[in-house]
Amino acid sequence: MYIPEGRAQSEAPRIREFVNHHKNEDLWISEYERPVFPYSQQWPSYEGTKIYTDYMNNAHMRFGQQLRRVINVVLNLRQQKADGKGDLVAQGLSSDQVCQDLYETITCHSTVFKLAIARRTL
Repeated sequence: MYIPEGRAQSEAPRIREFVNHHKNEDLWISEYERPVFPYSQQWPSYEGTKIYTDYMNNAHMRFGQQLRRVINVVLNLRQQKADGKGDLVAQGLSSDQVCQDLYETITCHSTVFKLAIARRTL
C-alpha cells in the first residue's frame, strides 16, 4: 500500500496500534510459540571477548614487524647500506667482502639494537 510522504508520518501511529492490537490474536491462531534462547544474554559478551582477543592477537603479532620497520626508517639503514656499498665497491672489494663488511658494520649493530628493544634492556 503506497502512502504519500506527508501522510506516512500521520498514518504510522494508527497502523502501529492496529498491528499491536491484533498481534496476540494472530499468534494464538497460528499456534506460534516464541523460541527460547537460554544463552541469549551470554552471546554478546562472548562475541565481544572474541573480537577483543582477535584484535589483541593481531596487534601482538604485527607489533614486532612494525617496530622493526620504524627502526629501519629512523636509523636510515637502507641509505647507510647503499652509501657503504658504494664506498666499498669503489675501494675495489669483491661482492662477498662488501656483503660481509656491511653485515659487520651496519646489520649486526642494528640487530643488536632491535633485540635490546625487544628485551627492553635499553
